[in-house]
Amino acid sequence: MIEIDSSKTRHEVIAGELEKQLFQLASGSKLPTVRHLMNHYQVSQATIDRSLHCLEEKGLIERIAGRGYFRTPPFSSKEETLKIDFCFFVKKHVVNNPLYSRIRDAMLMKMHQRDCFMNILVYEDMGCVSEFRSRIRRNAPDAFIMMACSKVSFHYVLRDMGIPDIQVYPNFMEKDVLTYRIDNERAIRLAIEHLYSLGHRRIALLHGQGAENTYMLDQEERIETFYSVMAEKKLPATGPYVKFGGFSTEGGFSAANELLSLPERKRPTAIIANDYSAPGVYRAAEAHSLSVPKDLSVVGFDKLNSTEFLQPSLTTIDICWEPMTDLLVEKAIELARKRQPESGLIRTNVALVKGKSTAAAPGSPKTRN
Repeated sequence: MIEIDSSKTRHEVIAGELEKQLFQLASGSKLPTVRHLMNHYQVSQATIDRSLHCLEEKGLIERIAGRGYFRTPPFSSKEETLKIDFCFFVKKHVVNNPLYSRIRDAMLMKMHQRDCFMNILVYEDMGCVSEFRSRIRRNAPDAFIMMACSKVSFHYVLRDMGIPDIQVYPNFMEKDVLTYRIDNERAIRLAIEHLYSLGHRRIALLHGQGAENTYMLDQEERIETFYSVMAEKKLPATGPYVKFGGFSTEGGFSAANELLSLPERKRPTAIIANDYSAPGVYRAAEAHSLSVPKDLSVVGFDKLNSTEFLQPSLTTIDICWEPMTDLLVEKAIELARKRQPESGLIRTNVALVKGKSTAAAPGSPKTRN
């Protein structure tokens, strides 16, 4: 069963679920039968019929011979359909986290709109470099996008096969690779400058370095920038103020609980976390009878939909992932057409989105501008 959004009818929810699946199908692919869909979603034929009618009106599917059969419209261009593989180098369960799942769905939708076929892969399913190479040979993509790749050797496997690739948030630096990376230095600087302007001087950082036993270059850049900017402002940035908070409410609570257990004169008045751990920071503040933002200011990172219901609303760093997917789609199609690799580093935009989780530091005479 699927969860039904109370603001939508059942057939609208099912139509939305089916629409997501359509983006993973090649042009002209047959859909499961109406009977199969009825059994899968455990709804009546009338509900499935209404769902399919919604998709048919949008031009996303068409009826074919045989009762209850539909397919995606066949590719109408004279050019051959481009095939672009998108591989996540993370644990399988991480692919469905709030950020990666939105990037994945946006890429599938945009590639579908451009009449390109995108295949989603998870490296954990392959297990080794040789299986990776075998999978690429079978798929024969025109271009390849890698998310969070940990080793440059995978890039050279593709280079040897004549397949241009794009690295997104990789955990290595290589001049010979076309890379899209968050502007982590600007992001952390924005967060610290914002808190500093509010009078905060004891600022802590919760990072995710080492989560799932994984080294993350993005996390390293954020930690290094934190120390650098704090030193510029001659603010305390000792080890106790930099803690592992991971990517969960539990991790955020544990780290924030330690920080808030410090003596009041040493306790941080502001914590920079991420949107995954920020709810845990809120809970830790409550456990210590502290109010956000009166006693403790909190800044997140990523701007996830999952934090929309936090009260007070979270001030966070927007990594502008959606405009990045537009750039990725255009660049991947360009590389696929010319079959020529490119290199270079593109830092994607970031922005501070002010919520209500930050305020003047306790005891601060006034908010600084």
